[in-house]
Amino acid sequence: MTEDEGRLECFTIFLAKKGLEKPEDTIEAPEKLRQFAISDTDGALGTLYVQSRSSNPPKWGKFFAPQVDASQLGWVSSTSAVLHVLVDGRALLLTFGQGRHLLKSACWEDRFGLRVTLNSIGENRVRSIDKNTLDTVGRHTRVQISKESAPSEFGLDIERDLLRAITGTPTDKTLGHTLSGLDSLHTNVRVTLETLRPLLSRYLTQFEKETFKETFPWIDHISDVKDPLLKEHLDSLMLQTIAGRHSDKCWLAVPEPIEWAQIAGFRYRSGNHAIHHDIHLETFLADSGITPENLTVDYLEGHKISAVDGEDVKRYAWTAYKCMYCEVEHGGNTYLLSDGRWYKVASSFVNLWSGVQKSAT
Repeated sequence: MTEDEGRLECFTIFLAKKGLEKPEDTIEAPEKLRQFAISDTDGALGTLYVQSRSSNPPKWGKFFAPQVDASQLGWVSSTSAVLHVLVDGRALLLTFGQGRHLLKSACWEDRFGLRVTLNSIGENRVRSIDKNTLDTVGRHTRVQISKESAPSEFGLDIERDLLRAITGTPTDKTLGHTLSGLDSLHTNVRVTLETLRPLLSRYLTQFEKETFKETFPWIDHISDVKDPLLKEHLDSLMLQTIAGRHSDKCWLAVPEPIEWAQIAGFRYRSGNHAIHHDIHLETFLADSGITPENLTVDYLEGHKISAVDGEDVKRYAWTAYKCMYCEVEHGGNTYLLSDGRWYKVASSFVNLWSGVQKSAT
């Protein structure tokens, strides 16, 4: 390895939506964070925003009290950070530690990491796939295989499975040893501060390409709803379904594969509020003090559900809307809400699912 190549770094990168170029557009209360100006040979590169947590004895130490003094068990702390960089007129956000929780909800481009990865890896160089199966239990599956292969080796059902994330090896190793992602891009790449700016510019170029449609033509086989008026109507139908207490049609669930072994529970509100072993619509409403009849989409989009570990450190966080699953009928078609998006389900799948339900009864 030469000095110019840099050491191997693991980055998580978000692309802010167009029009959100300022730090205050994407970072929660940046004025309350420690700030460090970062530069390269071309001048100012960006600003590093850092949030440090105070050190405390580990919470598990209470189990051994009073026989063991918790202060003798060491101290636990964590640091979260975001590097805000402007490249080619767009803001990119590199998060470190639990830095993603410093970002404002929905400030980033959907599928940035997925598009960069798909446009960069070869068809036969896939190592891992995360998929959602559009059915009434909202299954999340992560499939990993022992060697690089084509997507066909991962058991995808193109009529029912949504690709959530993909991991593979880029054909151009200067983009990274591995790339992975859905909304954020995870990259393992040799880079320095001096070469970071051009690397981020190349990721932007990969994001804008459409070549993935040639290599992976099945990616958009299930159509998500783009019409804002239709989405608004489907949201209205969802709220009516919840108000009607049809729990078999709408419910809350974790929207992505998580490391359950790391999770102690879930919180519906920040602070020292109750920790729940799982997330449910009924407990969410009860904890929030809101009735099903008064629930709104704005409320769902404005309230986060967090997964915390045994030290009460936030490991995952999503808006309640992103955790909502719902099935509604409209205009003779079936629509499913999954991961914060509405999808029109192919009639072949609806017929298949109806047959499964009938055979089960």
